[in-house]
Amino acid sequence: MTVRFVKTFGGPPFTAFRGQFTFVNHGSAPVSGWVLWASFAGDVFDWVYNGPPGGGPFMDSQTQHGFLILRATRSETIPAGGQLTVLVQAEGRTLSPLSCSFDGTSC
Repeated sequence: MTVRFVKTFGGPPFTAFRGQFTFVNHGSAPVSGWVLWASFAGDVFDWVYNGPPGGGPFMDSQTQHGFLILRATRSETIPAGGQLTVLVQAEGRTLSPLSCSFDGTSC
């Protein structure tokens, strides 16, 4: 499993940004029920959405004090050999995660 974050818009001189997490499953079995934890010190998240092709709000996300926690539901299962994209928008100056973990493994 590979987890990558890319800022897609914003940053200085702006105080808001958009970005995307991309989860790539290199295995031969689907990955479901996963949890992502990411620290964006002091940032406030405006929204968290599933990327294409499904779109729509991420079903189980928590954001508080610069922390982002995503818990996968059935619609966020990452297929074998496939990928999932999650889009975020936040206000703050931490433009990429200071730390993150995917199912307890550092990413």
